Amino acid sequence: LIEYRNNRLKNVSPSTINREISLISAVISKAREEWGINLPYNVARLLKRLKEPAARERRLSLFEYKNLMDACSQSKAIWLQPLVKIAWETGIRRGELLSLTRDKINFEKRLAFLTDTKNGSSRTIPLSDIAIQIIKSLPVSFDKKLFPLTPSSFRFYWKQAKNRANIVDFRFHDC
Repeated sequence: LIEYRNNRLKNVSPSTINREISLISAVISKAREEWGINLPYNVARLLKRLKEPAARERRLSLFEYKNLMDACSQSKAIWLQPLVKIAWETGIRRGELLSLTRDKINFEKRLAFLTDTKNGSSRTIPLSDIAIQIIKSLPVSFDKKLFPLTPSSFRFYWKQAKNRANIVDFRFHDC
């Protein structure tokens, strides 16, 4: 397990490794307690967990937000500014926004139904008045996606807008 942990650390964060070791520990406990597999102890419980980095606390100032919105509005990607505003209003992740289709929006109930989420579970997100107005103002794309951008094109335009706005140490996930 130590060798596994050290090899994984080359590719993933300490948080990911700690979750994986916890999963391994749970499987070993299940095997010992419920499946009758004869193991003297749970070796994963003996493994020291890695120190995890502190959560990010980066927030934009009002001045930075205005500059970012101006930079996004100047982008060749007409969907960039609305996408960032929706993320700001709802907290929806980038991948979820890029896969969100118009038929997953209930305008009457002011809800977005997300089926393609990070953890694989569907979830429903309330939409503010501003979010509804933005969504209604978007042009309808052929594939019904609200934001017909690929992840790589989004990254390109996002980085370009941040540079234009002179914003450092800010990630889309911080929205």
